[in-house]
Amino acid sequence: MLGQATKDVLAMASLEVDLSKVAMGQTITVKWRGKPVFIRRRSEEEIESARQVDVHSLRDPQTDEERVQNPEVRPVVVVLAQFRFKCTARWDVV
Repeated sequence: MLGQATKDVLAMASLEVDLSKVAMGQTITVKWRGKPVFIRRRSEEEIESARQVDVHSLRDPQTDEERVQNPEVRPVVVVLAQFRFKCTARWDVV
């Protein structure tokens, strides 16, 4: 049965987060598959700023609309080679 995920692996593949208590401009950190995920509730100014970015300047050229399902919520999965570094989010960098 190579290639079929077990139930415990599939259970880890999804994550539900209650965003009702996250204020505009606030960032929360959750864990997904053992990795930190930053979730930011963006303001209108942050959304507009992200939409103004020249997509050709990005490593993965996608518009903000293509990257998010809900423009108000921006999740970012953090991948670190070494965990001794402090993990912080910079929302001014797309």
